[in-house]
Amino acid sequence: MELDLEMELDKSLQFQSLADETLVDISAPGTSKNRAALAFFHLCLEHQHGLHTLIEQRVFGSALALLRPLYESYVRGMWALHCASHEEIMEFIRSNRLPKIRQMLVRISSAVDGLEGLENAHKASWDWMNDYTHGGSSQIRARTQGDDIQNTQSEVHAAAALVNGRHWAFMAAVAIADVCGRPDICTALHHQRVAMDSP
Repeated sequence: MELDLEMELDKSLQFQSLADETLVDISAPGTSKNRAALAFFHLCLEHQHGLHTLIEQRVFGSALALLRPLYESYVRGMWALHCASHEEIMEFIRSNRLPKIRQMLVRISSAVDGLEGLENAHKASWDWMNDYTHGGSSQIRARTQGDDIQNTQSEVHAAAALVNGRHWAFMAAVAIADVCGRPDICTALHHQRVAMDSP
């Protein structure tokens, strides 16, 4: 069945509302790992909000450019939380140096049960996410159909971007709740996801 943009915008808004309502005024032990991870996860949620807003305004190309940083902020958060040492976090804060994303993925997959498929998801999506973020051929082809220069990316394409972005933002929201010791929020997020994604 073809994705419907208005339906996916509604699901995205429902997710944002639940995240905004439940992830406010929660706290976690103030270690460098927790603070860095929560900041990355928060950035992921903010990117999802931006993705939603841009698609709602039919600014599809700029929305698609957010998919890589949205995904990458989730991966970095998981690396900070489960893999990084205090020294690595401090090195990042001081000099903006991080391991390559593939190195992070290997370490995350080894450290966290249930995320073995993360590397496969990365392999399947990394090239096209880079293309959209860096103004690659997909962004340019969408603007050079015929004599007019305009964005011709479809609503179905935008709806798929919302599904993709909501997935990573959901994972980030669950991670925030987990770090903060709030299984009730994890449960609420899971219930919402099952309800929204059931046929």
